[in-house]
Amino acid sequence: KCLLAHAETLTESGELDRTCHEADFARETTLRDNYRQCWLDMPKHSSHWNVVSAFMHCTCREGMVDVANRTACCKSVTYAGGICEAHCPSERECTSQDAQTCIHNCNMLCSSVDVVPNEECKAKCLTTNAPCRKYLGC
Repeated sequence: KCLLAHAETLTESGELDRTCHEADFARETTLRDNYRQCWLDMPKHSSHWNVVSAFMHCTCREGMVDVANRTACCKSVTYAGGICEAHCPSERECTSQDAQTCIHNCNMLCSSVDVVPNEECKAKCLTTNAPCRKYLGC
C-alpha cells in the first residue's frame, strides 16, 4: 500500500511518468484499422523516404499521436515509442515550395536501390536534424 501511494504521489507531481494504458490503446480498433489500411495503401518500394513518409503520414492522418498521449503510451516501445515527438505538418506546409522540393529531392536521394539509406539521404532527409525531415508527414 505504501509503495502504491508513493508511486501515485510521484506520478501526480510529474517525477514519475504515467504507465502506458495498453488496454486503452489496444481498444482503439477504428484507429488501428484505419492506420493499417492507410499503411497498406502507401507506396513502399520506390524510396526509403516513401517508407518513412508513409509511416508518418498515416500516423498523423489517423491521430495516432493523440491516442498515444491520451493513453500515456508515448514512451512505450511496444505501443508508440517515439511517436509523440512526430511533427504532423499542415496541408499548407506540405504544399509549400520548400516541402515539394524536399519531397522530390528526398525521393531521388533515398533510392530503394540502396539496401540502407546513404549518408546524404540521412543528412538531408531522415535524421532528426535533417532540413527536410519536417515534411515526412506530407
